[in-house]
Amino acid sequence: MPNLRVQHVSLDVDDLDAALAFYCDGLGFSVAPRPEALGDGGAWLDIGAGIQAFLNDPAGNLLELNQATA
Repeated sequence: MPNLRVQHVSLDVDDLDAALAFYCDGLGFSVAPRPEALGDGGAWLDIGAGIQAFLNDPAGNLLELNQATA
């Protein structure tokens, strides 16, 4: 059987700033560069009806946080 790996986990949140504080300050995550597949730029992305941020945990796993703005 081939090795399987999760590319990233995506969570919808009501308050992106509060979620960032929880994951970064409380759990040791750090803001990650935007994945190459999404193009150039930083970790924040306006997705039309919302915004998202990408975080790395201490082991380097990627977490995507999404907040709807509508």
